[in-house]
Amino acid sequence: MRTLKKFLLYGLASLGAATLVTIVLLSVLAVRFGDGIRPLPSGMILAADFNSGFEEVRRVELFGGFAGGPLVMRDFVDALEAARRDDRVRGLVVKLGSASISIAQAQELRDAIAVFRRSGKFTMAFTETFGGIGGGTVAYYLASAFETIWVQPSGAVGLIGLALEAPFFKGALAKLGVEAKVEQRQEYKAAAEMFTRERFSEPARESLQRLVDSWFSQVVSGIAAARGLEPEAVKKLVDEGPFLAPEALTANLVDKLGYWSEFMTAARATANSDETTASVVRIERYLAGVERPNSNGPKVALIFGVGAVVPGADNNPFSGGATFAADTVAKALESATKDHDVQAILFRVDSPGGAYTAADTVWREVERASAAGKPVVVSMAGEAASGGYFVAMPADRIVAQPGTVTGSIGVFAGKAVSEELWRKLGITWDEIHAGARATMWSQIRDFPPGAEEQFSRFLDAIYDDFTDKLARGRSLTGAEVDAVARGRVWSGADAQKHGLVDVIGGYSAAIKEVKRALSLGPEESIDLVQFPKPRSQIERVVGLMTDRFNASREPASAMIQDLARRFQISLDEFSVFAPPVGVLQMPAFRLKR
Repeated sequence: MRTLKKFLLYGLASLGAATLVTIVLLSVLAVRFGDGIRPLPSGMILAADFNSGFEEVRRVELFGGFAGGPLVMRDFVDALEAARRDDRVRGLVVKLGSASISIAQAQELRDAIAVFRRSGKFTMAFTETFGGIGGGTVAYYLASAFETIWVQPSGAVGLIGLALEAPFFKGALAKLGVEAKVEQRQEYKAAAEMFTRERFSEPARESLQRLVDSWFSQVVSGIAAARGLEPEAVKKLVDEGPFLAPEALTANLVDKLGYWSEFMTAARATANSDETTASVVRIERYLAGVERPNSNGPKVALIFGVGAVVPGADNNPFSGGATFAADTVAKALESATKDHDVQAILFRVDSPGGAYTAADTVWREVERASAAGKPVVVSMAGEAASGGYFVAMPADRIVAQPGTVTGSIGVFAGKAVSEELWRKLGITWDEIHAGARATMWSQIRDFPPGAEEQFSRFLDAIYDDFTDKLARGRSLTGAEVDAVARGRVWSGADAQKHGLVDVIGGYSAAIKEVKRALSLGPEESIDLVQFPKPRSQIERVVGLMTDRFNASREPASAMIQDLARRFQISLDEFSVFAPPVGVLQMPAFRLKR
């Protein structure tokens, strides 16, 4: 039976490997002979569908030859940068709709579209509806960057403002017989309050209200400037929304009512000339057919830190680097520092934070890179808060969008005491231990004598380390640190006012800072190279076969365990009930767009 079991396992492993090899070969052929290889036409309308959203790094390239997915932010920005200089490109059309896009992402896209428009090319946006009778404020804010906005006649413009919602579980935990034993540093560090309170504390409410007000001000001013309206008029429209499509047209929020086919007919009519007829070309295909901007010149390492900061390395062959595994990111920074050809580092961060020691591992490599004479520029995407900001502090320059969620300089940790819950279920627990504090992190009973005081001392040490490094990295006094820390959450615009951020902008602004650090002119190019180098389709399959189908392991169970482990990491992003002590994480809230 043991021999039969091994035979079946190895047979399944071989079958799985063969299937994957077949898939990857088909994928490679699709990419090799797909849209990206055909010559680009002499007249083009670039097209993009924003409905799938945006991501910082392409997570899965294995099936890229067959299916679409979220657009990569850097790809879109680079494509428009190349297109604005390309006489073959007449304009840009985009389909908007239901995708969840953060305010900072909308601002990155608006910046790229504004530069593209200044080249004299047309831009047109179409949507079936901006949120319907629900919330479509951020989607409309993004659309307002376009020269012409079309809405389907049956659609609406859900311009209703912004709101944050957060759940609080104290009452539910009490009914279950569970007590959350959580501490936070300091009063604005509200991430753990969902387990200890029934509503926002006053400090948390103050901090988050300031964040929402900053966002709202940015949205209102952006829409007003784009649509030729006064800010007070936009605020009045927000308070009167949502609007049916004809009402939005009357209010000058949109330019045309029509269906997709009519929209595309109008776009082609705008693009066509007496000499040539413009073809519609997807953004992805266009970028594959031209030289990517910043692909020549001094070598600059591009490193991503995306997602919750977690300890260890990223061994997933399909992640594409779209995880913030501390060892992997730190190794990339170390490699870039040691590479004599690398002149500077552009570190793109999009993270709500995570484990303290993991963030500190990355912090150290950023500091070492800067000390070694490699200028480090951090570009903050949607959020770079708590541990996500921690890793940025030693950088030479920090760049953020006005709407980037940043700050949250503080720490929290704790555990659940669930003995009463088990008693209600008729279950009792007992333990055998050696050491007075061996049960310190038991999820059943309270802290043993003296352990809670020791735990509190650890949190004090972590907070002191965070703020000390902030003071050194950003050249702030103790009073200045105290005014911006204590767990406060800031928008990028407010963070700049308080010295946490140097420059407002996205990729383009960050690249300008890199060039300035290298004494290059604004029109000179750099060679932006991703570290570590993304795996090809073949390398991903080989890695999967090597790591997951090793004959010394049970392949099927190993893969399942790995998936379960990674899923658990995603669940732990908002967990406070587990050691190690110290979670540098911002509050969990949901933006009502």
